[in-house]
Amino acid sequence: MQEYNAKKLDLPMNELLSQKAYDKLLSFKNKAILCDDTQTKSNCLAIVDILLAFLYDWRTTDFELNCESHWTINKLSATLSCFVEFDSLSQVVISFHRRALTFPLYRCFELNEKVVGDLGLVLAAGKKFILKILLEIFRNFELNNPKYLLNKLYIEDLCIWLQKTDDKLWQDILKELEGLKIEFEDLGLPDIDLEEDEETGEEDCHQKNDYESVS
Repeated sequence: MQEYNAKKLDLPMNELLSQKAYDKLLSFKNKAILCDDTQTKSNCLAIVDILLAFLYDWRTTDFELNCESHWTINKLSATLSCFVEFDSLSQVVISFHRRALTFPLYRCFELNEKVVGDLGLVLAAGKKFILKILLEIFRNFELNNPKYLLNKLYIEDLCIWLQKTDDKLWQDILKELEGLKIEFEDLGLPDIDLEEDEETGEEDCHQKNDYESVS
């Protein structure tokens, strides 16, 4: 079982949440978001799905968002790209693995596992750090057309709802994540290590290759 400790958070979280982001948070209109237990769980899993997409992009861009970040986050999150509603944490993690091994430039199962580890550290650090990430995504989407629409559909309401959640919700998700083990075989994808380009003779990094450039 993997255990995550907030004290081991080695992500540069202080780089997030500028004064402009704080001002944006203050501009959100407070609203009552009523959810039953099913919807509460769905909201939590949607946030986890979005966090994984962000953390993948953040780690592969050396912890600095760029002009392609909005595309990557949108594409790797089934919540944002396909409006999927998940029923379990395992579904979320499997969906992230499958999408991260299909769409982006760097496709490597070991890299994905590192991102899942980053998720555990963020959850262990608490909802303050989760909110920081959501606000950073909001800022990034706000600058890109038509991604800004996702702020209205998801991110703004999730930021408001998140602040009112009980810390125990996220502790329970973290505990479940610690006991979750996803193998490559669980993804239902072909087991391809190296694929040689017939025209150029170059090798392409695929699902199970080591990703040594990302620590």
